[in-house]
Amino acid sequence: MSVNRRTNRWSGVAALGAALLLAACGGGSPTSTSPPSTTPTAVDSAVVALEAANFDATVATGVTLVEFYHPTCSHCRAMEPVVEQLATDFRGQAVVGKVNVTTDQALTQAWGVRGYPTFVVIKGGSEQSRLLGETSYARLAGMIRAALAAS
Repeated sequence: MSVNRRTNRWSGVAALGAALLLAACGGGSPTSTSPPSTTPTAVDSAVVALEAANFDATVATGVTLVEFYHPTCSHCRAMEPVVEQLATDFRGQAVVGKVNVTTDQALTQAWGVRGYPTFVVIKGGSEQSRLLGETSYARLAGMIRAALAAS
C-alpha cells in the first residue's frame, strides 16, 4: 500500500514538472491556439562563432585567438568565462572566436587539432602560437599580446 502512495505522489510531481517544462519552453497543450512564446536563446557574446564559411576571412587579417572546443568537454566548459573575458578585453584589438569540433571536423583536421580545448593564435592567416588544455587568462592574454606586438 505504501508503494502505491509513493508512486502516485511522484507521478503527480512528474506531471507537474512536465507541465512546467512545456510552459517554460513555450509549448502548450496540443489544442492550444496561441503561438508559442519566443524566448531568446542566444546570449549576447563578444566571442565569434567560427565555422568553415567564415573562418578564412576572419583569420586573414589582424590577430585572432581561436578556441577549438567540444561542447561536452568539461575543460572547454570551464574555459568559457575566460574566453568570454578575453573577447571583451581585446575587443577592437583582436578577434576571439570558437570552433565547434563536432560540426567543423574538416576545419579541425586542417588545423591539426588533437585535443580539447586547443587555443591557436593566428596573425594574418599564419599560426603564431598554440596551447592545448585548460589554462589561465594571463597565459592566453600573453599569447594575444605577443602576436599584437610582433611585426
